[in-house]
Amino acid sequence: MSNTKNDFAKMKIDQLTFVNAFNFKKSYQKFVLKIGGLSLKLRTDEPAIFAFVKQRFAQFLSAESEADYVFDIFVSPDLSYHSPNPDESFFNRQEFTAEINFIYGNGYAGYLHKKSKIGRVVVSSNLAETWLEHFLRFAFSWLALENNCLFFHGAGIIKDHHGYVFFGPSKAGKTTVTEFSSQHLIVGDDMILISRNEKKYLVHATPFNINLDDKKLTNASESIEGFYRLRQDKENYAIEMKNSKAVAELLSCVPLSPNNVQGHLAAFSLCAKLAQRVPCYDLHFTRDNKFWRLIDEDFGKVPC
Repeated sequence: MSNTKNDFAKMKIDQLTFVNAFNFKKSYQKFVLKIGGLSLKLRTDEPAIFAFVKQRFAQFLSAESEADYVFDIFVSPDLSYHSPNPDESFFNRQEFTAEINFIYGNGYAGYLHKKSKIGRVVVSSNLAETWLEHFLRFAFSWLALENNCLFFHGAGIIKDHHGYVFFGPSKAGKTTVTEFSSQHLIVGDDMILISRNEKKYLVHATPFNINLDDKKLTNASESIEGFYRLRQDKENYAIEMKNSKAVAELLSCVPLSPNNVQGHLAAFSLCAKLAQRVPCYDLHFTRDNKFWRLIDEDFGKVPC
């Protein structure tokens, strides 16, 4: 185990040197990506990357010139890393210090310097857009915790000016729920942002979703009325969770590296406060939209 850790530490030093060796070769282009209350200024001198971000994140581009964080994006020809584990083909490795959050994966390496709020990433020219989106997902999860927010694996829907969060592991039904909610505002079927504004908790859209195109996804936010842990069943009913169970269920949906000790502590604290203020339910539902009637009527919700 210690050899693996030492190997990774050496890799981190080597890759930080590699990432910091890059500089813009020509005038760079810049744009501000705003998700919830967090803003990222992305800079690149690669026209293809600029065009990709403009198209992929169109709903989240801001006219503001300043941002909370700045990330410089570089491209390296045929960059490729292999996992230290020969049985692992797709991977990422993360490490966290008081100053730097660092990550490298199959086709990228990058970091965030927390004090200066500046980050850098180098992506492979092979599948550059894919690797950039992978990196931005991880970077955004870091930024959320740095700002007392949660990057949350769940579906977010706004109905009648109320926000609802549906969550659970893969195949639990997050995409199914959004398909049966097309008449409402959908802010995510995979990744959403949760923040606190005064005494309310808000759900925000993010661009990091898997089955939604621009026509379905709405860049909006709203106060959260309830969290619903999805359980596909033959009938519809909901059971309110005890606080301890709610905290555990919420925490399981926050993407965290095992190495991010401070991140785990911050996420636990945020989930504990969230579970105290917003009700959480086990929602048993059928493959139709009848669960909305259950939620609207507040029927069948009894503590377990």
